Amino acid sequence: MNAKILISTIYLMLLSILSFAQNDTGSLPEISSPERTTFEIASINVKGAEYSSEKNILARSGLKVGQKINLPGYEIPQAIKNLMRIKLYQEVQIYQTRTVEDLVFLEIEVLELPVLKKFSIKNIKKSEREDLTVSLKNHLIEGTIISKSEENFSKKIIQEYFEKKGFLDVEVLTKKTPCAHEKNCHQIVFEVKKNGKVKINNIAFTGNKVVSIKRLKKLMETKSKP
Repeated sequence: MNAKILISTIYLMLLSILSFAQNDTGSLPEISSPERTTFEIASINVKGAEYSSEKNILARSGLKVGQKINLPGYEIPQAIKNLMRIKLYQEVQIYQTRTVEDLVFLEIEVLELPVLKKFSIKNIKKSEREDLTVSLKNHLIEGTIISKSEENFSKKIIQEYFEKKGFLDVEVLTKKTPCAHEKNCHQIVFEVKKNGKVKINNIAFTGNKVVSIKRLKKLMETKSKP
């Protein structure tokens, strides 16, 4: 068989039929599943990877040359889930390019998330921007794919920076804009809303019978507003 077949689509269509084609009693009707055949993976080609390592894609997929798989079976959908779980790709598809007797030739095609061209921080002082840029450069590396978790972690760094300065209600919004003259890249803009410092008007202690109030206040980092 030499036709290029999108294995995952065929298998998922079957799952959809089994999941939704129920009768009035709520039980699944009898559906004859397609013939399941066991193949040995002869080769795996990777397509669409510009920034990701092909070796890493193969390792993360869980598929390897010499492995026995069933078609249709669970191995291909699971490989797609494994790759989508790392949140570096917009889309993952696995094709069966051809078969020779009991050997199957596979192709993994990925559509990568855009890479980071640059990032910027708005609505803050120059000195604050310089401090945060140094901290964020360890997590937002230009020319690499930035996952959602890395983006959220960067927001957390900005929030904690201003919380230490007394801006406890600080908000950080992110905006992504595609590059004007380059494909598959974007810029991230962090918009900061400080919302004013939170000031403590008074500190009250209850249940204390041993240490003086003056001593307790002296030990605290936060002081009451005079």
